[in-house]
Amino acid sequence: MTDKEKILKLLEEGSITVEEASNLLDKLEMVDDNERAASNDKKSKSKGKNVNIIIEDSTGHDRVNIYMPLSVLRFALKFNNGHINVDGKQVNVSEIKDIIDSAEIGTIADIETSSGIVKISII
Repeated sequence: MTDKEKILKLLEEGSITVEEASNLLDKLEMVDDNERAASNDKKSKSKGKNVNIIIEDSTGHDRVNIYMPLSVLRFALKFNNGHINVDGKQVNVSEIKDIIDSAEIGTIADIETSSGIVKISII
């Protein structure tokens, strides 16, 4: 049952007045509008941006060089809510999600490991 349906049910049962129901529905609509605006803001900040993931070996040569739209990475991170293990070092996925959502251009992770370096950049 949606919040709107719950409010209407309370009105039908006589638990709230028409005025109270109207106020609650207005507030619910404002919350929905604010959530949509926040969601659209996140999408517009990252629109057209890409992510570059480079994994270099200890000699500085690229072992992996991935270039993809930021939206693809955001989608992939939805399926991992914990940590990513990179050569024994833990990378917090939620921190990466927050940085991606801010969509600031630049390096978001630069991880040195015993076997090389992992660099993640928004470009």
